[in-house]
Amino acid sequence: MTWLTNLPIGVMLFLALFIVGIISGVAYWFLHSRIGDNRERNGMAAAAYMTALGSLFAILTGFLINSEYATLRQAQSLVGKESAAASRLAWASETLPSVDTALVQQRLGAYLFDSHTSDFKAFGSSDAEAVQNSPGFQSMRELQSISFTIASRLYVVSSISNAMEESTAELTNVRRDLLSIAGSQMPLELLLLSAIAGFALIINALFVALRSGETLSL
Repeated sequence: MTWLTNLPIGVMLFLALFIVGIISGVAYWFLHSRIGDNRERNGMAAAAYMTALGSLFAILTGFLINSEYATLRQAQSLVGKESAAASRLAWASETLPSVDTALVQQRLGAYLFDSHTSDFKAFGSSDAEAVQNSPGFQSMRELQSISFTIASRLYVVSSISNAMEESTAELTNVRRDLLSIAGSQMPLELLLLSAIAGFALIINALFVALRSGETLSL
């Protein structure tokens, strides 16, 4: 489902409306041509199922939305942690000699830029090699090397050294957790059940609406 979730929102909305419109149109044409004089009887029978089908569709869709929203909130929380860790590392490096400060902050800036421009795209790919070859991965290795090397120097006080090492480790952990989230997929079975329930609701509603004529059905 990666290809689906990577689509722009506008394209996803158009695709959903197009598919629903085609299925609804075909269902209307088929039912209108076959139902004949049994509209009233079939409509009354279908009306009894409207509440059940509507509730089933709402429950399944609610579970699906809640699942994806929980993933979104987790990703947003991790991005917040990444920002906090980057801020702590930048702040800790301010007390270093100017050359060391420039090195750390240049690597930090390069990592954040690469993470924003390449990592999220790589995370959305099912190709593990794309993640390993992402500029963000290389920038993280360089940032780790510079940060831990400078933090281990004798002239760096222990509090600054610990802050640099902890914030760098936090950045690494956040990237690992983001990669784990990106590897998760939308629950396909639940999506299919929601779609089936939705289409069943549409067809059932057509049975009910056909009792009142073509205009209301359309």
